[in-house]
Amino acid sequence: MCTLSLCTIPDDRAAVAEVRRVLRPGGRFVLLEHVQAERFSIELLERSKLGLVERLLARKPGPG
Repeated sequence: MCTLSLCTIPDDRAAVAEVRRVLRPGGRFVLLEHVQAERFSIELLERSKLGLVERLLARKPGPG
């Protein structure tokens, strides 16, 4: 599990490659990250009961 960490690692691609190397066959890599927002249309925004985590569903607008 990796939460809100890749932005602090100088070589995030190398970090993910290392996860892949050590992960057991059939294992899962659970990742929660924040990203830079782009111009998306927000379709769903939910906040957990404690207000610490948000779930967001966004769609990039089509051409036109």
